[in-house]
Amino acid sequence: MLFDAKLHPPTRYCYGIELQGMVYILKGGRAHGITDGAEFTLYCNNRDAALAQEPLGVMVARASKIKAFTSILEPVGNHTTGMKVPAVAIQTKVGVPYDLLIHVPMDTRCMPVFEAIAREISDVHPNPYTFRLVGKDKAKLEIVPDQRGAFSLNVLEKRATEYGITRIPHSVAPDVDDLGKILRAISHYHFHLNAAHPNNQIMDRITISFFPLSEDYDDDGNLVFSPTGVNMYQGGRIEIEFEEDCCYGMRLTNRTPWDLYFSCLFFDNTDFSITAVTELEYQSSYSRELNSLRKGSVTQIGYGDSSVPPIQVDIPEGMDLSIGFLKFYFATEAVNLVHIPQQSPFHARGLNNHVSNKNHPVWGTVLIPVIQRRS
Repeated sequence: MLFDAKLHPPTRYCYGIELQGMVYILKGGRAHGITDGAEFTLYCNNRDAALAQEPLGVMVARASKIKAFTSILEPVGNHTTGMKVPAVAIQTKVGVPYDLLIHVPMDTRCMPVFEAIAREISDVHPNPYTFRLVGKDKAKLEIVPDQRGAFSLNVLEKRATEYGITRIPHSVAPDVDDLGKILRAISHYHFHLNAAHPNNQIMDRITISFFPLSEDYDDDGNLVFSPTGVNMYQGGRIEIEFEEDCCYGMRLTNRTPWDLYFSCLFFDNTDFSITAVTELEYQSSYSRELNSLRKGSVTQIGYGDSSVPPIQVDIPEGMDLSIGFLKFYFATEAVNLVHIPQQSPFHARGLNNHVSNKNHPVWGTVLIPVIQRRS
């Protein structure tokens, strides 16, 4: 799928730190993908120079102290004694349980893969997103040598294989640096695709519709789009028969008791890219309003008053079938998700207390498989 939206370059996102009494509060929580055991390296409050500075220390988030939008951090060792704030925190290790499970056959030709994995999990090249070598029956991805001396990537995850997707249409050269970058990107993709928060109030009371758009011109000669046909989101998935130049839009209806903010990302399972469908930054009241979904309201994406352009379909060259996932994030607070999008590693090298019900933070995610077929 093609989206005319900003693709932010991959970067290590800086979270703000506040000190309340003797408690260190991280301005990020479960809605940002933070889980039990996540570790953060703290620096003085200078985002541009952070990585050039000596760190102030390392802190960890524990499950019982991770809330929807904030987390209480605990020191690792004694490095944070007398730490001054304001400060920023850069995540250097994710918590559990989102390891990417990889199978690599015991073959001498696979030595570059084993070396890349060893390097990525070492202290020399820290990777905040983790992976583990497992048997093929438990793995989500398999890396195997091919006849050309490169490596192929086989898909083992059921939610892709059940639609006939068994292989990624890209090969990888037997270069340790390239393999490391690709493994890093895949583990980033896997982590954020699987970081979910089921919330029945949101899943059952927010209606998502997906349909083709027709083109027309208004009285001033401006091109306008309007929905046509039936809702294509049926049975928990969207199936699209590929048509050149066809555009699509979505409609969200909020029947929950809350005013919500929403964001949407597309996870492309053919190349592990993650693309923003909607705005992901909330730096102004205007940007927050663009992604607001008030209770009882309806919001359009790709047509009407939406600032988001229509969605277009694209299937990679040489493929008749592809799968990806639209992932919606809904929350009662504006959550900055700018750290999630990434380019495909195959196309661009170098990736780098009691709270009353009235104020209780609410969030949830909805994951929609999108299957694209050539006619």
